[in-house]
Amino acid sequence: MRSTATKIHSECPAVPREPSDRDKINQLVRDYSRNHRIAYALAWNALYKTVSQRLGESFTYKASMHKMQPLDYLESRGLMGYVLAVAVELFEE
Repeated sequence: MRSTATKIHSECPAVPREPSDRDKINQLVRDYSRNHRIAYALAWNALYKTVSQRLGESFTYKASMHKMQPLDYLESRGLMGYVLAVAVELFEE
């Protein structure tokens, strides 16, 4: 006999979560690189370069100084919405 918790869990469909800004950015970069047949890293570099120019700072350098990945650094500064807006502008067709 199954426990009540197992029974309830197996009968209730999973509620899909809203994709985060990070998820949306990743999807835009992935789709763009696939659709334009360019290296995934080149698409990320284009995004990072544009964001860096618009912010007027080398956040990739600052991220490395904090031993963080660039996207993690931007997220820690509360800039994911801004990065998403730039990614949409660059990559959405």
